[in-house]
Amino acid sequence: MRNSLHFVAHSLAIATLGAIVAGCGGKKSDSNNTTTTAPVTSGGAPTSQLVLVSGGNQTATVGDQLGQPIRVMAQDAQGNPIAGVQVLFQPTVDALGQGSLDFQLSSPSDVTGDDGMAETFVTTSTVAGSNNVRVMAPDLPDASQLLVSNFGTPAPATALVLEAGDTQAAVANQNFGAPLVVAVADQFGNPVPDPPPR
Repeated sequence: MRNSLHFVAHSLAIATLGAIVAGCGGKKSDSNNTTTTAPVTSGGAPTSQLVLVSGGNQTATVGDQLGQPIRVMAQDAQGNPIAGVQVLFQPTVDALGQGSLDFQLSSPSDVTGDDGMAETFVTTSTVAGSNNVRVMAPDLPDASQLLVSNFGTPAPATALVLEAGDTQAAVANQNFGAPLVVAVADQFGNPVPDPPPR
């Protein structure tokens, strides 16, 4: 009888140990079912810009229209054209504070087409010198801007302008104290350098 009870107890112990082992190790870890999620990072707004296509560093006689329009292209980070971007054109001075502001633009704004292009024509000021245009695209993420400079040169000489030496008095047959100075100017009063002889 004692042997029978011992056998039963031993069998129960083995069965209990087996159940514990099965309970602990019955589930296997399957590394192939593990999902790894890559971190999502934000690179911010795509870079965009205005690129000058044509219309810079031109020269025309004062009061005349430049030969080419100021034409710019709105581009994305890959250089593709961006349509539907409002582009503003504004007379301004250069970095040294120089330049006329009274020249004319055919349009102060334009909207880029499918080719990403926007343009305006410039009629130079009647004052000789630089005509600077600030080109802006406020709707682009980086509020891109360009400074485009062109130049107006004096028109043909039409007049002599007294610059110094008048209203002097001197004794007869004596020289005046200062020389009489005149300048050759165009119809707008711009000095004409080295006018051709007549």
